[in-house]
Amino acid sequence: MFAGSSDAAGELGHIIVDRNGPLCGCGNHGCLEAFAGRKAIERDLIKAIKKGEKTILTKLTGKNIVSIKSKLLKKALAKKDKLTIRVLKNAAEMIGLGCVSISHIFDPDCIILGGGVIEACGGFMMPIIHKTVERDNFISKVTKTRILCSELSDDAIILGGVVLAKSAK
Repeated sequence: MFAGSSDAAGELGHIIVDRNGPLCGCGNHGCLEAFAGRKAIERDLIKAIKKGEKTILTKLTGKNIVSIKSKLLKKALAKKDKLTIRVLKNAAEMIGLGCVSISHIFDPDCIILGGGVIEACGGFMMPIIHKTVERDNFISKVTKTRILCSELSDDAIILGGVVLAKSAK
């Protein structure tokens, strides 16, 4: 685990992938999270729905789409909703590219992905993430970084805090 000099490292979601990209919750533009996080996925889905694209999400939400949570994305995937599949595929590819960048910089043994979208939709997204990473010519020849889903779900932050506190002794 790499924490950095200010204990602020390890935030894969805040790698800037397009400086002209959408505003991220952190205040920067073009962070990976602004392209592939749940809010970005929600934004892209709502934008497509407003343009008239058909989706099971309108039925699942009662046509009042203000927020699209991860569990709803999972249900839409199970129904093979084309819009949800397209948006999540794009998000997974962006996450894969983020993993490529992390691998180029740090050559880690493992990258662990977490959060509600990965927890709910990881079965769909992880193969796409892996294929995106495997397409990188440099990484595939040099290293075999494992990319895994977190098994800690909502407990990850608390358990990480406990480990950090114990290591500070």
